[in-house]
Amino acid sequence: VAYGADVVITASVPAERSESLQKRLTELSAGVIVVEDGKRRYYEHKRIERGCHGTGDVYASAFVGAYLRGMNAFEAAKLAADFTVRSIENTLGDESHWYGVKFETALPMLIETLKTAD
Repeated sequence: VAYGADVVITASVPAERSESLQKRLTELSAGVIVVEDGKRRYYEHKRIERGCHGTGDVYASAFVGAYLRGMNAFEAAKLAADFTVRSIENTLGDESHWYGVKFETALPMLIETLKTAD
């Protein structure tokens, strides 16, 4: 339990249901849901069919960094989603990049967005 937190993310779905739940959620659309101050908000972003290793780490790092810099949870989630999508897009078609996402090429967008949010 996190006392005083704006957002608490949990994964308490039984293993036998998690795969079907994930499949149903991803069939609906691509986006993030944030509950903050009792309000649920949804941000839909571009859906990319190909998966890449490291996207969870990329998203979490961008989210936490933006949140710690003062963005509210919803804006931090939007930025993290956009940064992750851009990282995947920059990876697609690059046969020389065989593992993970090319987040490095999306860093200028992340940095610029963080600067304008100050």
